[in-house]
Amino acid sequence: PQCVTELPPYNDLRPCNLNLNLNDVDFFYNINSKIFSHFSLNDTFSPGIIFVEGLPSSGKTTFLKLLCGLYSPISGSLSLSYNNNDIGLTSIPFIPRFPQIFDGTYLDNVSFFDSSLDDAFLNKSLSESGLSHLLKDLDRSIYDSIPSNGDSLSGKELSSVVLSRILCLKSRIICIDSSFSYLPSDTMSTYLD
Repeated sequence: PQCVTELPPYNDLRPCNLNLNLNDVDFFYNINSKIFSHFSLNDTFSPGIIFVEGLPSSGKTTFLKLLCGLYSPISGSLSLSYNNNDIGLTSIPFIPRFPQIFDGTYLDNVSFFDSSLDDAFLNKSLSESGLSHLLKDLDRSIYDSIPSNGDSLSGKELSSVVLSRILCLKSRIICIDSSFSYLPSDTMSTYLD
């Protein structure tokens, strides 16, 4: 199989199979505290939402960071393929449990400073996330600066920014760490769609 750096477009809804293969993976932050020891997994997934569950401190976030290429195994191998083509792990976006709000505008934070986003797509993402409606209610604009690096954002504002950010990624695979902890129930259906 050849390595692809990007998945097919997010709106390519043809059937696909995602194959995840971890072979004898070891990972630890320090030698006395192994997170994974000789961990192996080989599974195929269909499109949809896949939840990684486990007890607190059982390695869920570490697993996602390994999957996204943010960490490398100490030993063993990890691969992900899409319809039998290897995916470069660093092409998978990761949204952390506590998303960072950057010093900039709402638009900067939603787009990760990517000025190449199509306006129609961006507006659709802002609408679907509820951010455009929320900013209108707050008498703000997508071009307004976020005050205090987001410290003053309400939970709903933060979740709307993050949801817009997710929608703008245009990726078929996105690793989201404990995302539902800050998404209010009224945006949950949009998120799951």
